[in-house]
Amino acid sequence: MALASLPAFAQTGPPLTGTVLDGKANEGVPGASVYSKLRPQNGTATDAEGKFVLRLSGLPADTLLVVSCVGFQTQTLRWRPGQGSLRVRLQAAQTELGEVVVKPGENPAYAIIRRAVARKEQNSIGHLPAYELTAYNRLELLLTNTGALQNSRALRPVRELMERQGPRYRDARGRLLLPLSRTETVSTTYYRRQPREQKEAIARTRTVGLGLEAGDGVAQLLSGSGFRDYDLYQNSVRILNQSLPSPLADTWRLHYEFWLEDSVRIAGEFCYRLGVEPRRPTDLVFTGTIWVTKADYALRRVDLRLSPKSHLNFVDGLRLRQEGERQANGTWLARTVDYAIALNLKDLSEALPGVRMQLHTDNRRLAVTEPQSSSFYADAAPEPDRNTEADTAFWRSYRAGAPAAPALAVVPPDSTATPVATAPAADSLDGPTTSYGLLDSLRALPAVRAYTYVGRTLATGYASLGKVELGYLPGTYAYNNIEGSRLALGLRTTPTFSRNLNLEGTLAYGTKDQALKYNLAVSQVLSRTRYTVIGVRTRSDLVPLAQLGAGYVATPILLALNRWGNLRQRNPFAFEETTLWLEQLLRPGLTGSFTLRNLNLAPLYPRGVLVSEEPALAFGTARTIRADEATFSLRFTRNERAVLLRNNQRRALRQQPSPTFTAAGVLGRFDGGTGYQKLTAGVEQRQFPVFGLGLGDLTFQAGWVFGTTPYALLKVHQGGGPGPFLFRDATQTLSSFELVSDHWAELHYTHYFNDLILGQLPGVRALNRRLGWRLLATSSVLWGGLRSENARANELTAADGKTYLPFRTLRSAVPYVELGYGVENIFKVLRVDFVHRLTYRTPEAGASPFDGGRFVVKLSGAIKL
Repeated sequence: MALASLPAFAQTGPPLTGTVLDGKANEGVPGASVYSKLRPQNGTATDAEGKFVLRLSGLPADTLLVVSCVGFQTQTLRWRPGQGSLRVRLQAAQTELGEVVVKPGENPAYAIIRRAVARKEQNSIGHLPAYELTAYNRLELLLTNTGALQNSRALRPVRELMERQGPRYRDARGRLLLPLSRTETVSTTYYRRQPREQKEAIARTRTVGLGLEAGDGVAQLLSGSGFRDYDLYQNSVRILNQSLPSPLADTWRLHYEFWLEDSVRIAGEFCYRLGVEPRRPTDLVFTGTIWVTKADYALRRVDLRLSPKSHLNFVDGLRLRQEGERQANGTWLARTVDYAIALNLKDLSEALPGVRMQLHTDNRRLAVTEPQSSSFYADAAPEPDRNTEADTAFWRSYRAGAPAAPALAVVPPDSTATPVATAPAADSLDGPTTSYGLLDSLRALPAVRAYTYVGRTLATGYASLGKVELGYLPGTYAYNNIEGSRLALGLRTTPTFSRNLNLEGTLAYGTKDQALKYNLAVSQVLSRTRYTVIGVRTRSDLVPLAQLGAGYVATPILLALNRWGNLRQRNPFAFEETTLWLEQLLRPGLTGSFTLRNLNLAPLYPRGVLVSEEPALAFGTARTIRADEATFSLRFTRNERAVLLRNNQRRALRQQPSPTFTAAGVLGRFDGGTGYQKLTAGVEQRQFPVFGLGLGDLTFQAGWVFGTTPYALLKVHQGGGPGPFLFRDATQTLSSFELVSDHWAELHYTHYFNDLILGQLPGVRALNRRLGWRLLATSSVLWGGLRSENARANELTAADGKTYLPFRTLRSAVPYVELGYGVENIFKVLRVDFVHRLTYRTPEAGASPFDGGRFVVKLSGAIKL
């Protein structure tokens, strides 16, 4: 009886459905708010077609509904049960959003984004004259797709240990998640705007992982925050060495579409909730939601993912979440950042495992300071305290973190009602937080120790023997037509032997030439405040001419592979060298080095590309070149990313956020008296964005050799040689020692279109979604020549009395040009290049054609995202 006296409530029944239309265009209005006036927190928003579904549980059967959207007049209408689906027509109105005016017919989200882009400099802490930012970072790695591993008998103890941890270490398919590492870091970043300077001082850090050891470059990358920068107020965000345009980029119209989904309050702050979508589905951009404050158009909250159709190899998912906080000075700080990414190799094999990375950053304290002197930023930060206790009060205070972000609820723009918090959505990228105790238990298992030892040996090429390491293992054996079977044995000390002193040596012997080769070195770190190292090296070996060029850099595996096959064809020299060097980090990003060296060079065969090896053209005894050189070089990269390896060598990462500039000067003399000088300068940058049209790789070098010099000490341009494999930053249609100059300028550029062409062409697009192929274009331009005095000094006389140059030269008026095109990402790893020579296609009178050919096809392989 008591129930009968109460007004009727809509407790049950189907939800209310309807469509909100633009009264003028008769099109659906996306992002319109639909809610009950009695209970504003009970509401929803229209989808991309203007449709909505509103659940009315707990509301009176006769209630007022409010329909509103920025840019339109708000409507209030009465709803009664049984009315069926609603059609609401909104009339356009000129509406002000703070200082932003939305014009009739315009997407209202555009007005908000324009204002957010206009104010991003004021909102970003980057516009402050100077600041100190203290942050806590926690980075965890977990092994995924462990189906094949968990069934291995050898890893049964691992499976049993992880099963005792409960369901938190299992994925959605029930497979084990195996912790790999956990790194915690507390650091302070010091920043100055004009001129721009920045350095990070790590106060404490702790890394525990399977297979990680002290001094590893990987451990350095995992600690600190210098290698990751998720500032969405910048035009681009670099993730996994990929440059993704920020939703607030100046060029946002080229990359994104925005929708005003709703208006919400976050901790009392009124915000616009904007949906973010890629303008082209296959672009490497974000998708998700951002919350922009009404008061100052700052990023209050961010929840972004990688566009699912972006065709990024080996990436299962990526999510970036941020919580913004207004500072007392009016700027906005990303108070917390949570970043998760899932990588896999299932495209190569279903049996291969994957890796999940979880990063949490808590920016604790921002202090606006007075700008420091340049010397303050140039001095390296002191060595961090590598805390060995996992649960000290210090670490517990930072692990507590910031309070959980408040959940969102829909509220109308003019409502003062308090939103009702809802639980955050679960996410497949969310994983467990790994304890140090679990990692220590895993490391103690014999099976894990065996697997990690083998893994480290395969990854580094060195087998640990305690205080020394045996290697480089891929170079232990090689076979070529000069040395026969080449056997090599090398040792180097580890940080357990000495933290600052490094010893290394390699001995090699050829069964055919019966000659002993050696490479011995000693180096000592003099300072870690400003990285300074001094060393001496002596070596004697057979070296192909192409590897003698100044600035030639190759990976250890490439050097090992270059020992195989037809070494005679690569114009080898008997090479002896004694070198003394000093290297110092002069300031962040600027490295200087000074080198003194004595070298002896003897060509094993008196020939070049223009002279055959027939007895009729024999030259007799080859001339040995004896030279002394003093070299000073500089290298500068703004915001350089580098690691200190276990042997205390400082190694800059291949991909840098800004161009790398190099310069070098050489003072030399050969045969005890004749002097020469060299000047070189260059610039290099990898994987930089090119106006939204893809990514580019660029290398440029120019130089001049003064004085009369033997050709082995001149510029020997790198060529791809006659083989089928591609050599990066080389001319593919030249042999490796074919072209020599004493003044030159050399440019190599590769443009990666990614999915810009094959991912957009009708008819091809659908097929390429399965293939995943990517187009690229290449170009190489060489300008240079050889002065007459160097040409005469390097002429050789054959048995028939004729004179020859054992190499080719360029005509200064005609550059050497080759252009190419190709396809990469074939089966996720292969690349094919087709290269055409455009100049020097026909030989001059009396000269033979260039060895490489007018057109070549080259193969290469790489695992790229």
